[in-house]
Amino acid sequence: MTNCRFLSLAPGVFFLIVSLLFSQDRLHFWKDELSLWKDTVLKSPGKSRVHNNYGKAFLDLKMLPEAELELRESLRIEPDQQHALNNLACVFIINGKYKEGIDILSKAFKVYPSYLNARNNVGVALQLLGRFDEAIAVHKDILKLNSRYAPAYFSLGVIFMGMGKLKDAKEVLAQAILYDPGHAEAHFLMAKVFIREKDLVNAERELKTSLWLKPQMAEARMELANLYLYRGEEDRAIPEFEKALKSLPRHFEGRNNLGVAYMRKGQLDGAREILEGLVRDAPNYSSAHRNLGALYLRLGFKEKALYHLRKGLALGTKEEGKSVLKETIQQLSR
Repeated sequence: MTNCRFLSLAPGVFFLIVSLLFSQDRLHFWKDELSLWKDTVLKSPGKSRVHNNYGKAFLDLKMLPEAELELRESLRIEPDQQHALNNLACVFIINGKYKEGIDILSKAFKVYPSYLNARNNVGVALQLLGRFDEAIAVHKDILKLNSRYAPAYFSLGVIFMGMGKLKDAKEVLAQAILYDPGHAEAHFLMAKVFIREKDLVNAERELKTSLWLKPQMAEARMELANLYLYRGEEDRAIPEFEKALKSLPRHFEGRNNLGVAYMRKGQLDGAREILEGLVRDAPNYSSAHRNLGALYLRLGFKEKALYHLRKGLALGTKEEGKSVLKETIQQLSR
């Protein structure tokens, strides 16, 4: 199966995720395999399948210009190569060229009516265009053709999750996992349903399952770290944050929460390094300023603490914490 997997949840559900998670015929290529496929292309330059696989290797690494070049060569040799059509459509969709992607996918399933992956990715593109009713209809039509097709259940789960329909999301994600127990993203999204339901035991189980299936899935590792931090398990949270941030260095919430974990453990130097770096990289991140202000207060740097607490207040804070923050600033200003 060739399938682009996108997680795209509306702001306010948990946090906005736009992850480019795709799989191809149970094949997934990594960086050290590029040289292998390059060598294969040199030995068999006239084979469409070889160029498709080389292009898919680039696609997995999000090297989109290189992927497009190889996929176009695959289609030059064999214009109706279904996997190359689908992979090239993924390149366009990832680049935000949804209409072009849909046009290519339409060609793929017109040539191969039973090619459900192309149909499913049309639904993904419609979802990213905000045409949710049309996307839902596409995925439900797929399930009429094949009621065991896990990617359609997963795609519906993403849509229902974004719409806040947790019960519906849970039902279709359970079906996705039933028909594809190795679907790491479905386990990850199911964990997020459990988190919304405050069922942290099952959420932890699903997150660990997703990481067992796909250890490089940094988004799941970040969510697991957040879960541990929420439960006050800083010793378990810190290594998970550190691992996740190696893959997601621009994940400001994760860096902020790692700083909080260090503070709770009394590792103030570590917290200071994290939070000072964060406010440099994200100067308008209110929570980072508030936490850095609290840290400076513990370190005895009153003026620095006041500056960052005021900055955090000016940038905005939740209503329930605003009065406490104002009172703290007033006391420090005396």
